[in-house]
Amino acid sequence: MSSFVLILILPAICSSNSLITEKKVIFYNDTLEGESENWKAKYLLNETHIFITADRKTHYYGKDESRLIITYKHNLSESSFPKPFEYSYDAGSSEGSGNVTLDRKDCNYVVRSCSEGGSVKDQRAVFKHTIDLLCTPYRTVYIYRNGGTGLGEDCTVKVTLVMDGKKEKLVLKSTE
Repeated sequence: MSSFVLILILPAICSSNSLITEKKVIFYNDTLEGESENWKAKYLLNETHIFITADRKTHYYGKDESRLIITYKHNLSESSFPKPFEYSYDAGSSEGSGNVTLDRKDCNYVVRSCSEGGSVKDQRAVFKHTIDLLCTPYRTVYIYRNGGTGLGEDCTVKVTLVMDGKKEKLVLKSTE
């Protein structure tokens, strides 16, 4: 009798609309590094891809976060601050550029990027099921991989830096 009651209550707890029958979570994490005569750079990538099957339909949600850390390798004197430079980078599906100024002694500059999206108009309605452990389907698969889907075919990040008219190019490669 008690198991019969549990079966009737579980769908009501998990969702008033649908019950997730399968969930696949793929994590991509990688660190890419490179350096030139005057610069070094590090690109940190974290991606999460979630595929959820509910009511015989597969829904997708994805999020990626990246950070490009640019470091000037030499010491700059107080009199040379602020020191302008230009940067650009191409990481496959993510790219950027800018004119910035080094204005601190640590000579670091950080570029951050974050995006997320999915195939569902109201993603919260689909994903609210997974908050409670009771409602996480028994067929949940977690996969951890290096690299990332957003990196180009050669899995590198190309960075170009210009300071005082001197242009340097770096190719960042995976450290793992």
